[in-house]
Amino acid sequence: MRALAGCLLICTACGGDGGDTRQVDASSDHDDGPRPASGLTVTWATAPQLPGQVSDALVVTSAKVRVKRLEVIGDAGPGDTTRRDVQLVWSESAQPLPITFAFASPGIYSKVTLDIDGDLEGASYEILGLIDDGVGMAPFQIRDRGALAIDIDGYELRLAAGAHAQVPIRIELGEVFADLTVEQFHDEGGVWMLDDADPYINELRDALARAFRRGG
Repeated sequence: MRALAGCLLICTACGGDGGDTRQVDASSDHDDGPRPASGLTVTWATAPQLPGQVSDALVVTSAKVRVKRLEVIGDAGPGDTTRRDVQLVWSESAQPLPITFAFASPGIYSKVTLDIDGDLEGASYEILGLIDDGVGMAPFQIRDRGALAIDIDGYELRLAAGAHAQVPIRIELGEVFADLTVEQFHDEGGVWMLDDADPYINELRDALARAFRRGG
């Protein structure tokens, strides 16, 4: 195995866009404003942090996830805690910003559901980076049009009237990539590709769905 930290530095330096470090809002409405005084805020984190080394053999330089529908579920019944068409982007110059539901009803919130789906018009998720192919570090791409339905339980967040609470989501990527090697990919013009045509894609989908957890 090769040390990948140097490869990551080279790749991110080449893949930048002039040093722009702005974040990308994870909702359809861009909002860089101050933290709200009340409501619920969904936050995002990955472990390991992206972009970065996710296994002995892989470095992820960018990732994009298309969430068709996100809902924070509580005992108050349906309310203003649903967001559609969310795009999550991790790259050298972008990270997903929190999603805020400023008018969430008071109550106990216990679950988050996500429908990850590109609606066949595009990939449900795309991951780019470098992989050790036994010769050196070569580019790879994961592009999957399959849908993922994700339930994240165990929050038990009590939201009082006029109060604010965070709903942290953590994606455990180390488990997703732990067993992924170049043997699961196919060579497509010098890029190692993993997509709907590869048998391993079903196992990868299951691993990615399990990786979404309640954050700390």
